[in-house]
Order: sequence, then structure tokens, then C-alpha cells
Amino acid sequence: MRRDRLVKVCGMLCGDNIRDVEGLDIDMMGFIFYSKSPRNVVVKPTYMPRCVKRVGVFVDADIQTIRGKIEEFGLDVIQLHGDETPDLCREVAQLNVDVIKAFQIASKGDFETVEAYLSVCDYL
Repeated sequence: MRRDRLVKVCGMLCGDNIRDVEGLDIDMMGFIFYSKSPRNVVVKPTYMPRCVKRVGVFVDADIQTIRGKIEEFGLDVIQLHGDETPDLCREVAQLNVDVIKAFQIASKGDFETVEAYLSVCDYL
């Protein structure tokens, strides 16, 4: 079956909820590692998904923090939402994970910034 979409559910905290959502037709499940978020993962959930990709969501985290969470949570994908540089995205990709870089787009000119990330990110 060809899929023309990618579905990611994000902000997961509760083991029972994670297990239930994993049973839906989704591709990725996100865990937020940003202290200012109300959905910040402080304690590893009692259940982690086994059948979908695990995504760690970060905002301006350093490579050591990201590496540690990859190891602790078995992350497959890293999603970056801050002012991360193409060089940091390249470093993250070298940790054998896919990289998603999120951008705020307010005008057509903002797309010029995105071009520098095309060769170092898997998803924009």
C-alpha cells in the first residue's frame, strides 16, 4: 500500500496512552525534551512504542543532550525547533537518526533560510 502521508503524534507522556496511540495508523510518536513545554518528558514513560518511530523534539539543545536522550529513549528521529544551525543538524544526523528541522515561515523570503538545510535534514 502506498502512503501519501506521514502521521506523527507528539507530546506523549503516559504509558497507557502511548500504547493506545501506537495501535492507530501512525508512523511516528514524539516526545518533547524542552523544559518550557507543559508536555516536557521528565520521567521516562512506563511504556515506549515498539512499532512506530520514536521522535525526540528539542529546542536549542546541545549535541551532548541530544545524544544522551537518543541513548536513554531509543530515539529514531530528532526534531529540532529552535535556532539550530545546519552544522548542528549535520552532527545530529551523524548519530544515525533521521533529522527533522522545523522553521517558522512568515514570508516568502523565509524559504531562503531553509535551503541551507536541504542537504543535512531528512524532513523540513
